[in-house]
Amino acid sequence: MIATTEQREQQPGTAVGITAGYIRLTREESLVTGLSVPAQRDGIQSYAQHHELPNLVEYIEERAVGADVPFEKRRAGRRLIADVKAGKVSHIICRDVDRLSRDTALWLGFVELCCERGVTIHTFSGPLALKSPSDRFASTVRAAAAQLEKDQVADRVRRAKRELAKQGKHLGGPPPFGYTSRSRRRAELVASGTPHDQARAQAESELAPGLVIDPKEAEVVRLVFESYVDKHRGCRWIANELNRLGHRRRSGRLWHADKLRRVLNDPVLAGMIPYDEKLFEAGYGKRAPKHQQTLHEGRHEAIITLKLWRKGQKVKARNRPTIKTSVVTRSAPLSGVLRCRCGSPMSTRAAGKGKTYFYYLCAKRKYYGKDAVGGCDADRINSDRLHAAFWGKLSEMVGSDKVVDRVYRSTRRILGQRKKKAGARAVAADLTKVQRDLELWYTRHDEARGDAEKEAAWRRIVQLTEKEKALQQQLERPGRQGKPAKPPTRKQVKEYLAGIQTLVAKAKDRGRALVQSLVEQHELAAWIVDGQTVKISMTLLPAGPADQPVKVETVAAISTEDKVSAWVRQENAKGRTCACGCGRRIEVKRRHHSCGVPEFHSDCRHKAMQAKRASITGGKYINGTQLARTLGIGRSTLTRWIKEGKLPKPKKSISGMLLFKQSEVV
Repeated sequence: MIATTEQREQQPGTAVGITAGYIRLTREESLVTGLSVPAQRDGIQSYAQHHELPNLVEYIEERAVGADVPFEKRRAGRRLIADVKAGKVSHIICRDVDRLSRDTALWLGFVELCCERGVTIHTFSGPLALKSPSDRFASTVRAAAAQLEKDQVADRVRRAKRELAKQGKHLGGPPPFGYTSRSRRRAELVASGTPHDQARAQAESELAPGLVIDPKEAEVVRLVFESYVDKHRGCRWIANELNRLGHRRRSGRLWHADKLRRVLNDPVLAGMIPYDEKLFEAGYGKRAPKHQQTLHEGRHEAIITLKLWRKGQKVKARNRPTIKTSVVTRSAPLSGVLRCRCGSPMSTRAAGKGKTYFYYLCAKRKYYGKDAVGGCDADRINSDRLHAAFWGKLSEMVGSDKVVDRVYRSTRRILGQRKKKAGARAVAADLTKVQRDLELWYTRHDEARGDAEKEAAWRRIVQLTEKEKALQQQLERPGRQGKPAKPPTRKQVKEYLAGIQTLVAKAKDRGRALVQSLVEQHELAAWIVDGQTVKISMTLLPAGPADQPVKVETVAAISTEDKVSAWVRQENAKGRTCACGCGRRIEVKRRHHSCGVPEFHSDCRHKAMQAKRASITGGKYINGTQLARTLGIGRSTLTRWIKEGKLPKPKKSISGMLLFKQSEVV
């Protein structure tokens, strides 16, 4: 049973929960003997044994990670924070404060969490005092000193890289595509089974220091620039051609347009070394792309000429679309949830400037193309038609009486077959999980953007709260743990499903948070069967003791007509007839959606205008066309005669038409 904070304060020398040993390394520290993982592990074990801290559990970062990275983005750090919040951890041991954090704000949040949960932080020098304000101030100063040291090291590295760039040397890291280096060759030899010392010696004997051209990769680079600059091919076409010829990336995967753009943007291929001088002078901000940074002449051999590389940049700037792709993530809730028939996730692509809709597109088709190696020939799906089919069918499925009966019968059958629970240990584990979920859903409720999302989160909070109370009662009353759970009534099941249906109907903006809650709580899934059908799957779990969901599936048909086509069909169904009384039917066409539906046919409209003009003028006026025909001249001559005064000016105007008095001009 988890001890409270008061019990820990009463027994400071004993460990109620586990003792967490946290180990973190950076790439540079992994080479230092005193900072290696075995050295930190030995120190943590010795400290725990000397201070009699039992139940030691190690939290080791498997990959090198910086101390300014939040705990949620560290693998071991994420598990450590979760266990601290769950009340499992009583002590944390690390080599020094900088193992946990070198960021002051991150450290303050971590200390606040530990003080709240009653966790004691230990370094090899002893436990940290955090009870009084002066103690917390001293720990904050230590964290600030660690951050200062980190920033100073980063500044020295930044200045050193700048000097290397000015000298034309490679700034480190994996060599760009088209080049190799001693470190890359050594890694390849080690991966093939060669000992480290032998691999290092062989790499140094084979290659010179710095960047060395890789003949096979250099051939691909020249082919890319030749196709892009000279033959005016696009990145998608070039990627498909490389895949067809059997060329692959360094990782062995297929080429696609995004990876090719990196090759086109890299000035190292032209014998230059890029460095962001503006970021160095400012000291903060976002790093500029390589092709926009300051270029220094490099010491390595170039694969292509600088003139060819700059020409490629001009071609890329000229080919850049003028229409900006709109951000549709907020209005595309099914992005990442919807699956193509090939199994790949479907992302979104904007329809164009001024359009109110977008498309769902298969990821393989987006990256590799429709008829290419590794691509997918599935058609793109209009968002409006898909959303109308998806949400309509989902609401219908949840509100169906058949689904209510199925969930009700399945729940009673599951409860009838359920055995007695395993005991207090299983109940405590379930309680811990429910408490974690409660914290998560409270956060989502506070960060909800719409009423529908907030209500969905609150419904889940209510369900988890009821479950938490039931589990706590089972822990307090062990004798009732074996009592069979009371199954929910059909009315409770129907109310539960009606609540989901209400949330779907109220979510006008179809926010991603609502879909995400349905995915996590009800395992919502959707995939395209073909271009006209989408399959929907959900698991429904009524509020109550039943802890086994019921899976339901349905299929929705996607409409093949767009908004304009649907409007044309609806207008033609009204049976409009000509306003002149001829009885002929007016056929509504797509162009009428923007300019309006006409009241007359073209010939009937001309006759109606003549009749209207005759009724108004009484036959005493003629228009400009009739006057020019009577005089035997053209319209331009008629206009010139009016300006010169040879003809009187028009007397009347009907619907924008100028009329002349017949007695004055003829």
